[in-house]
Amino acid sequence: MTAEPMAAAPTAEPQPTVSIAVHTLRREYAWSGEARSLRYLRLTLQGTGFELVAGADGIDLHGSPLKLLTDNALRRMGRAGHEVWRGAEMLLLKIPTAGQLPMALAASHGFPGRRIVWIDGRVWQPLPVRSLGKLLSTQLGLTAGRLALDRPQWMKLSSGEEADIVVASRTQQQDLAPWLTPNLRVHVIPNGSFSGQPPPRPARDPSRPFTVGYLGNGYQVKGTGDLLESLDLLRQRNVPVHARFALSGLEAAELGQEAGRRGHEVVGLVNPQEFFASIDVLVLPLWSDAGTMVFPNVLLESLYYGVPVVVSDLQVTREMFDADGLARFVPPRDPHALALSLEDVARDPSILPRAEALQRHFEAHFSEKMVRNGWLHLLRGEAAHA
Repeated sequence: MTAEPMAAAPTAEPQPTVSIAVHTLRREYAWSGEARSLRYLRLTLQGTGFELVAGADGIDLHGSPLKLLTDNALRRMGRAGHEVWRGAEMLLLKIPTAGQLPMALAASHGFPGRRIVWIDGRVWQPLPVRSLGKLLSTQLGLTAGRLALDRPQWMKLSSGEEADIVVASRTQQQDLAPWLTPNLRVHVIPNGSFSGQPPPRPARDPSRPFTVGYLGNGYQVKGTGDLLESLDLLRQRNVPVHARFALSGLEAAELGQEAGRRGHEVVGLVNPQEFFASIDVLVLPLWSDAGTMVFPNVLLESLYYGVPVVVSDLQVTREMFDADGLARFVPPRDPHALALSLEDVARDPSILPRAEALQRHFEAHFSEKMVRNGWLHLLRGEAAHA
């Protein structure tokens, strides 16, 4: 979704390398947050004695998760796996939701070493009726497939299998707890996508209007339609706000056309540092926790660059911004409340949190050191689990 700054690899004394074969059940596109998290982990582990090696190429699930069944994923993943397992001491299985856990463990059943399952995506739960009806009317196959296959209840089919499971948030951990079998151990390691000390936020150009930013794809569950409606309301109230949409990935073209038609600035792939320097507040009006239970990369970026956010009031976003005043929360699917919040900050930007406070929060909870230490404790067998 954004062009990434290069991370400097940590330096360490040479040591024996433990190879970890990586298998992704879903094909991860270069622009996706999932692909970025894997690249980040690879960089983070350099020089630590652990090395990620390529494994099976995942299945393209966009359009319908039912492809997991029609594409014979078990056979493909197992066949590709045996070619990579030779010499690998650990196996990292990367899946988008907890619902695919039985499939991933069954496909890797013959692996002789330790298995780690990384759930790097949502834990799907039914949306509120209003939101679910909208999705079923516009994306029937995709939504029905997710409702059927992306549910944590499927984890019960993994009875007898043994594995460590990595999730990013306590919210995710709590959602999985009722469905865990005795030999599945859950570890909470925040997802990350940035390395190094956060850069100082540049002084604001007083000549530019107050600028609202949106960065990402065009998914409805990101609240993109609600954002457009709230901007229309601000225009009707003569609130001087400029909106900048940086779009890439799925459904970006449709959103870009609609945003452009309404007179907003639309750009494509951007340098994140330049983009965040050009806006005063980032907006992410997610419909529900069903969209994500990892910490959204765009919100991690906002913390890293010291940019305030207006975000839906959800359990996972409350967990991410766990200090009072670090985010402005709005009810999901409420364009009027979103417009009022944006009007408040546009008329008085001084009520927004300072960049330094946001970046201190990033360093305390999501820094490269925090992520690396979490993975190293797990890989060395030192991590506590639920």
